[in-house]
Amino acid sequence: MDGYVDIVIDTPIQRLADNAVNALCRIMKAPDEAPININIPFDIYTPENI
Repeated sequence: MDGYVDIVIDTPIQRLADNAVNALCRIMKAPDEAPININIPFDIYTPENI
């Protein structure tokens, strides 16, 4: 480690929050429904693509 950041993971916070609220609303409407899986894409930035 030379003290530099090698990659940055960019998580879309607004999309994460929206999906979490939607999942909570779905669970409240149908508590016996199967567990919910939510895939949220993210971006990875490296020195080569900045």
